[in-house]
Amino acid sequence: MKKKVLPIIKNDPWLEPFADAINGRHEDVIRKQTELVGESGSLSDFANAHNYFGLHRTADGWVFREWAPNATAINMVGTFNDWVECEAYSLSNIGNGVWEIELDADQINHGDLYKLARRKWRTHTRLCPPRGAGRKDSHFLGASVGCGSLSVPN
Repeated sequence: MKKKVLPIIKNDPWLEPFADAINGRHEDVIRKQTELVGESGSLSDFANAHNYFGLHRTADGWVFREWAPNATAINMVGTFNDWVECEAYSLSNIGNGVWEIELDADQINHGDLYKLARRKWRTHTRLCPPRGAGRKDSHFLGASVGCGSLSVPN
């Protein structure tokens, strides 16, 4: 069976001596893309995950999503609940390693600090900053030093 020749090699005979290296790199790119986005996803969706994950303002309040495929439970803890795990701030596993919580607008306030209490394999709890917590922009309302901080853009 004849191996398919990449158009870049077919269109440029000067690249033929390097065909094995070029094909190897091309296969690496395809393998990494599949690893990142799966069989049916797109790189654009992967690159825009910050629009889905993290803390976002909604019409009714807030939504927070985190990807934690090995977690068995996740709770938001912070100044709004005296840093104590409670059911009202427990995230739900919505599948594929994604955890989510929808909060009313009055359940958290501008300037509140938060972290995630994550149980992994039913054995221990670890306080960890949410993914991307050092980033500050209108899409992800995060803060530095390992804590999330709510700040609502005007």
